[in-house]
Amino acid sequence: MDAFEILGIRANPKTQSDLIRLHKRAQKLVDYYWKKHKREDAKRVKWAFEKVKTNSGLEMPKDPEAEAASAVPDAGGASPASPASGGDGDRGLKRKASNQLNDAEKRREAIREKVMLRRKASEVDADDKSKRQEQIKERLAAKRVMKKVPVRSEEEGKKAVIALMAATATDANGEEGGDRKGHFPLLCPISIERIKTAARGNKCAHLQCFDLESFLASKATTCPICEAAISPPGDLISDAFLTLTVGSVADDTVNEIRFDDEGDWTVVAGASSGDDSDDDVGLDGSGGNDMMFAATPWSPGPGSPEPEEDEDAKWEAEEAARVAAEAEAARKKEEDARRAALVAQIVAERAAKKAEEERIAAEKAEEERKMKALLPFIPKGRAAKPKVLEAAPAAASSSTSGALETAPGLDAQNENSYVTVELTKPLGIVFEANGLPHPGVHIRSFNEDGAAAQHGRLRTNYQLVGVDGASVVGQDLDKCIETILGTSSQLIKVTFYRGEAEHLYGKAKPAAEWLQGMLDRVKEGTILPSPPLEKRDTTTGKPRVKIGLDDGEEDDDDAEL
Repeated sequence: MDAFEILGIRANPKTQSDLIRLHKRAQKLVDYYWKKHKREDAKRVKWAFEKVKTNSGLEMPKDPEAEAASAVPDAGGASPASPASGGDGDRGLKRKASNQLNDAEKRREAIREKVMLRRKASEVDADDKSKRQEQIKERLAAKRVMKKVPVRSEEEGKKAVIALMAATATDANGEEGGDRKGHFPLLCPISIERIKTAARGNKCAHLQCFDLESFLASKATTCPICEAAISPPGDLISDAFLTLTVGSVADDTVNEIRFDDEGDWTVVAGASSGDDSDDDVGLDGSGGNDMMFAATPWSPGPGSPEPEEDEDAKWEAEEAARVAAEAEAARKKEEDARRAALVAQIVAERAAKKAEEERIAAEKAEEERKMKALLPFIPKGRAAKPKVLEAAPAAASSSTSGALETAPGLDAQNENSYVTVELTKPLGIVFEANGLPHPGVHIRSFNEDGAAAQHGRLRTNYQLVGVDGASVVGQDLDKCIETILGTSSQLIKVTFYRGEAEHLYGKAKPAAEWLQGMLDRVKEGTILPSPPLEKRDTTTGKPRVKIGLDDGEEDDDDAEL
């Protein structure tokens, strides 16, 4: 790689003024490449200038005060180059040591300058990188908005151009408000570059367009041509016909075309832009210098290293990767939150299930406790008999005579389906709550020596309906027991439904008014209690009678009546 070719010169500078002018030219090239974001080319220019300066043997001028200080002679009055006599040996050593110190100081100063240049370059790189990142973000945001802008098809766009041409009034010279009729500039009025996506406001009545991406990146709110208010993306429209027309103009130097009344276009004569000439300062060759600057700026040739990759594409790729990473992180965060919610739901369901099991166990324990609370009402003289809670319906004594099952299909709103008995406390009945879905209680079993078993009219699974004319329909076991125990009289009337629970509490259940009316009649005595069944001796077939003893006690056989 030739340093002369990079700097655009043909020979080394021969004077210090030439070197200064060459340094100015190199600095201009460096600034130019920095603005174009071509850092490698700027580094090549710096390297070429240093090489030319080294080969020429010239030095850039230093501070005048430093030059004057270096020209001051020693304290002894002798020049550094003049010989000395007498103490010349010592003075020579001192001068040599002083020169060495000066050289070391110069080297340190050069190192400090290089370090400062590197720091400045790194700061510029950081600022440039930040600016480029902001530009890329704005460009990507503009591209996202571009996808929301409505697009006019190629056919509709051509029809719109023809309509605009027909509606445009022209004078004798073909002038239209200062612009010639049908002329369409290919350069965007915002970016002054070739239009890539032709667009205009949906209320604009002019043919000229602007580049959609440049308009969105500029964050403008008015049309740059007619200054009509535009609120993107709803007030914008992209024209596919004009976009394809601009793209079909292959010559990059053409800046304007012209449409005819049929929508066809031609290149406007004289609408091409020429290449800009190099206005850099060149050497005049004064002082016998035959060096001349090249006519055109340097660009990397076939033998030069490849320039660095496009910075825009690089930053766009980095920004796209960052957006994708953020989206993936948000997705993972949402997935973790969903899993955490699912785990919390499972834990809550398990806790609710455990609480329900504990509640059922507690209710069962309370029910057993209240059943055991009825044991004191069993006569003490018959404690040797089987326990009430352990007695099964099949183990009931034959004194209960008859089947122990309920009669199916009984009409719940018929008085014949109910039975009312008058019993003394303790009743000798073990009640049990109905299973779901029906409320209320039914007869589970009898104490074979109790009043209910002796009466003989009741059966297991009968549904408890009323106590002394008070309704207990649908009440739980605790409430029913409290109602029975809360009666003041020792002799109570108990009303039962002889059918199943589903008939008393299901769809065919009796009306509440009718049921309460029946219980009121039981309380008033209109409905009399059923008499006890007459039991007969199994050997003789004659009725068994209850005989009282003289001492006030009952015979065991008579107590079973």
